Amino acid sequence: LEDVEVDAVDSNPEAVRLVEANIQLNKPKGKVRVWAGDARDVVERNLTGTASRVIMNLPSAAKEYVDAACKALHPKGGILHYYTFAEGLGYEEKTVNELEEALASHYWRMVEKIGVRPVRGVAPLHWQVVVDARVAPAKG
Repeated sequence: LEDVEVDAVDSNPEAVRLVEANIQLNKPKGKVRVWAGDARDVVERNLTGTASRVIMNLPSAAKEYVDAACKALHPKGGILHYYTFAEGLGYEEKTVNELEEALASHYWRMVEKIGVRPVRGVAPLHWQVVVDARVAPAKG
C-alpha cells in the first residue's frame, strides 16, 4: 500500500542500521522513517498523536512504555499490539489485566480485546505473548 506511513523507533544503533538496510533491500511501498533513540523522547519530539497502530515489540520493557505508546496514538485512540512475557496457566487473563492496568495508570482504556496469543515459548510454562487491542483515552 503506497499510502501507508511507518515510523520505526529503536534505541539500538545496530537495529536501526539493520532496519535501514532492510528498507534499501526490500524497497517497501509507502513511507518508512527510522528514528534512533528512546521511544519516549522520539514520540515526544516527533510522533505525538500520529499513529493509528503501535507495535510494542520489546516484551521485556513494554509495560514501562505504555505511556509513550498512548501518546503516539491518535487522540481518539487506535490499535495497540502489546508484546510481553507471561507464565503459568491462565496467562491470557493475566496479560490482559496487566495491559488494562498499565493503560488505566495513563488514563487510557481497552475498548476491544482483538486477541491474545502466545508468540513463542521461552521456557516451560513461560511465553512471549501478544495482546492486540483497540484502545482509547478514558472518559472523564
